[in-house]
Amino acid sequence: AEATRERLATELRTLPEKMRVMKEELVTLSDLEKLRDEGEEQKKALETELKQLKEKLSPTESAVLEATNKLKSIQASLDGNEMYTKLNALEEQLAQLETRKTVLEEDIASITLKADYEPLKKQAIDELALLNKKIIEDLSSIKSY
Repeated sequence: AEATRERLATELRTLPEKMRVMKEELVTLSDLEKLRDEGEEQKKALETELKQLKEKLSPTESAVLEATNKLKSIQASLDGNEMYTKLNALEEQLAQLETRKTVLEEDIASITLKADYEPLKKQAIDELALLNKKIIEDLSSIKSY
């Protein structure tokens, strides 16, 4: 019973809005002649646009076909050209050399990091200085006797 009351209350609240929308639709639909005329105008406009596009289609297709044939012709003449073939081979060789150069640079950087003797050199010099100091002290103590 409670659910039915809520549904009825909701229906009563939305009823004025539904009626307003239906009246607007009724006004629109009652002028059926106007709707037909508008639909006919849209149809004619679309047919005209379709005709124009079809007229443009043929020249466009022939231009694309002509460009494709020209491209094929140029490609065929290039493929038969010795200089073009050599240039392609040199470009491939250059790409391989650049790759090899990158690998070698990485190897050199890795080896350089492994061969960093600077800390070891500093430690050796410090040890040497300490030994020299001790020798000097020992020599000084011997002279004292």
